Amino acid sequence: MAMTSEPPDTTTLRNAESRFQAMTAPHAEPLRTLLADGFLTLKRLHQLIPVTPDVATDVRIMSGALYARVTNDLRCAELLGATGYAAQALTLLATTIEATTLIVEQMEEPEKATEWVNHTHDPDRPGHRPWQGRVKRMLAFYEKLHAGVSLDGGHQKAAEESLDLVTQMYSLCCDYKHIDPSTQRNLNVVNDAPLTFGAGPDFSEYGQVQCLRALYVANWLATLLIAVYGRKLTTSDAEQYFSRKVRERFTTLEQHMNTILPAYEHLQGDGAESGA
Repeated sequence: MAMTSEPPDTTTLRNAESRFQAMTAPHAEPLRTLLADGFLTLKRLHQLIPVTPDVATDVRIMSGALYARVTNDLRCAELLGATGYAAQALTLLATTIEATTLIVEQMEEPEKATEWVNHTHDPDRPGHRPWQGRVKRMLAFYEKLHAGVSLDGGHQKAAEESLDLVTQMYSLCCDYKHIDPSTQRNLNVVNDAPLTFGAGPDFSEYGQVQCLRALYVANWLATLLIAVYGRKLTTSDAEQYFSRKVRERFTTLEQHMNTILPAYEHLQGDGAESGA
């Protein structure tokens, strides 16, 4: 949509968002269906995880708080990506990736949960958070997790390709989060116009593919959570079921992206892929 000097009314915005959804439905709906399955799987998994007295209180507090935050973030990213708000979806997912990393870390190192729970804001250190610098270790944790999931043959290849693509996607999400000019230039906006209101979804091809990538990343994170929590199950049958679920999701997700991305290959090399 074109930019306007006045904010568009609610009806105009909703109509535009509906048109965007219809336009991208052939590619977006399979990813949204896969994400819905991920949410149902996580709900079932969460009900099966035993909560025993030996689980530290700090771990329960942190895990519960972050689980609620991340799952809400994934739902918001889905809604933003499905309705044409690529920049907003990818900005949110940069933070969601980092929050998911906190879940992975505290499950690998429970003492980190106590540090997180006891953290207090320091006004003399703006921007300081517990585990400062954790992003540098993030991909190492993901690689370790992949190594811990029993994958073989085509499933292993799909998981490795998935990890490679999400590594690229995290870079792209951070470009949006930190308002890299290369991402802003490719949005469907009038860059030299006076102050204007954003008029809703970005219908450009660049906007479409970035929204689909947002849905990809949301699915990847949901699958990661299934893998993380599935490792905490105590019965072998349940553990095998969720391990198989992870393998199937990685493979299905990669198949979807192998179908989607070739349709946008002509965008390669024009600066639209700066973060990937």
